[in-house]
Amino acid sequence: MGQRNAIEAVAGIAAGQWGMFTTAQAAGVGVSRAEVARLVSRGVARRLRHGVHIMEGAPSGALEIVRAEWLATDPARTAGERRGDADPVVISYETAAQVYEIGDLPSSGVHLTSPRRLRTRQQWVTIHQQALSPKEYQWIEGLPVTTPRRTLEDIAMSGRWEASHLRTLAEDALNQGLLPASEIERSAVLVKAVPELAPLARHAAVRQRLANDARQRGLSPQEGYNAFFRMLFMSALDARDGWVLKGGTNVMCRIPQARTTIDLDLFREGDTSALTSAEDLRSLMDGARVGSYTFRVGAPTVNSSTGEIDVARVRVSVFEAATMVETFQIDISGEVVLNAEPEVVEVPRGDQAALPGYPATVRVRLYPIENQIADKLCAMYATYGAGRPSTRYRDLYDLALILDNLPFDREILNAALTTQQRLRHVTIPEDFGEPAPGWAVDYDKQMGRTPSAREPLTQYDAAMASLRTALNPAA
Repeated sequence: MGQRNAIEAVAGIAAGQWGMFTTAQAAGVGVSRAEVARLVSRGVARRLRHGVHIMEGAPSGALEIVRAEWLATDPARTAGERRGDADPVVISYETAAQVYEIGDLPSSGVHLTSPRRLRTRQQWVTIHQQALSPKEYQWIEGLPVTTPRRTLEDIAMSGRWEASHLRTLAEDALNQGLLPASEIERSAVLVKAVPELAPLARHAAVRQRLANDARQRGLSPQEGYNAFFRMLFMSALDARDGWVLKGGTNVMCRIPQARTTIDLDLFREGDTSALTSAEDLRSLMDGARVGSYTFRVGAPTVNSSTGEIDVARVRVSVFEAATMVETFQIDISGEVVLNAEPEVVEVPRGDQAALPGYPATVRVRLYPIENQIADKLCAMYATYGAGRPSTRYRDLYDLALILDNLPFDREILNAALTTQQRLRHVTIPEDFGEPAPGWAVDYDKQMGRTPSAREPLTQYDAAMASLRTALNPAA
């Protein structure tokens, strides 16, 4: 075939599929492989990948390689012929998000979904074998692409991306009108992945789902409610203005199986007065809303039961419309000395309930774990009031759990221990002996009736063995 005829033949094919043609399609109209090679060598066409070419001058774009890889999955048939397929090869996952121009996911190659087993030699192409219903894909500029909902579900279930990536994808889809919020509510996958973007669940549904979840995790419904609203408060605070989370909730953010607690412990970096910090927290957070809930922060009081430590306390009431649905307290420390920088992280809310309209993850600034260990050790060995020994049995449990599950920097810990012993006027015995006579027996009793505590650390000997092994391995 002459060059002019060859050009006209492949151009006719390319006109209906983004300026592209395959070697197999060219052969179908009488243009041999050798003739295709000559067209490429003369600059009439350009090779995109093995067996797929594009006419010189055809518009190029971000989807060029996607279209080429899709054509290569059935190279003998044109895009027009494939339009009638009952089970087409479909653009999916991150590549579908690229088609819709949603999210900011780094390139992860080309993703296709097919009901048939297909093979490719291209390392950057992933073919997922799965059947799709006609409702789960649509044709966009000649390409079959999973619907926005199915695209988001696939990406969420892949486990390749963090919650922030999924939220950006869904927000973009909502803002561009590609996906109504009701579609998120109807999808169990998306309600779990980006619940805060779904229409709000009613209060009765929130309570029931939290109660069911708490029972499944071996907790009382009240523990589930309390933990949910504390984390909702932290989501409203959003790690702003130097506020740092410490105490038991800090441990729960780091170790999912940690014992439950009923309050929050906070401080603000650089503040020297707990009372001033508490007043500022009240000013910042009184009236804050998340979903259908409003937080009311009461006037601060000074907590005089903490000995040498400057601590103020506020009570937070949670309202749904005019009805108070929960309360908890916040202890706010003043003049906290840090031996490492707090880490800003996004952590799971804690429960496993699907709650449309509410965040599944919370951004918090976490107290350094070395400071947390030092605080709890000093609390165990401190005396209170008129020389009364500590009864901080739960601090030993938390210490053992932390030391069994989390890495720490020994140099930073040593500095934190030196600082805290000086500030609290406490001396921690080198052998980590019993804090006071009878303390071991009382520990076993206290932790034995703490529902969320786990054996064997509910036993004094086991908990102290963990502590000594981690902190004094030579003993």
